[in-house]
Amino acid sequence: PQRDVMSRLPAEQTGWLEPTHKAYLREIADRTLRYVEDLDAARERAAVTQDELNNRLADQMNRTMYLLTIVAAVLLPPSLITGLFGINVGGMPGVESAWAFAAVVAVLVVAAIWAVVAATGTDEIELATELADEWTAAWSGDDPESVAALYTEDGVHGPPPSWNLGTVQGRDAILTHATAYVGNIESVVRTGDLMAEGGGRYTYPIDFTASGAAFEGVAEVEVEGDLAARFEILEATLR
Repeated sequence: PQRDVMSRLPAEQTGWLEPTHKAYLREIADRTLRYVEDLDAARERAAVTQDELNNRLADQMNRTMYLLTIVAAVLLPPSLITGLFGINVGGMPGVESAWAFAAVVAVLVVAAIWAVVAATGTDEIELATELADEWTAAWSGDDPESVAALYTEDGVHGPPPSWNLGTVQGRDAILTHATAYVGNIESVVRTGDLMAEGGGRYTYPIDFTASGAAFEGVAEVEVEGDLAARFEILEATLR
């Protein structure tokens, strides 16, 4: 309300406001406007930070649940086998055999190894999600080498088409590009889950702030091995 009041007072036709008073009020109105704009910018930055914090907490929770799932998967087969062989009834196989215990231990070891391999096998979408989060964190920081390290040797980086910068190919070229522009990127946040597009490509929504302007858009990552063959911002609009 102070901004509106200070903006209207200089325009009011009153006998008790001298021209010097109106000039002073206009100066106060301009100063108030700048303060309000700074508060709005701080609020937007706080919202972006909150989104980033929520994403990190969610990722941490997912990793914890993933670890608990691995532990449960490893312990389930041995628990089942030892439970079956622990019942005290007649007719248990291997009771009179000297090598039965060794055979059971071998089966338990094989079952545990199989469970670990099955549970820790990282599927493609998990790898893509990890790469996407590392990419947003790298562009939010100030280290261009951490950006380039996420791409394959001949990887491709695609800035927003509306920026008319063209695509950049090759890790060295991406490093040069990131060195030139990473300082202008204030924050990048993934705001939703990844959607599979086929061929190792995944899209996801992002919010980012560049040179003081806030954007929302859609990014795409293409997975190749453990790195990204392509990171591209498909669209970006001002918020």
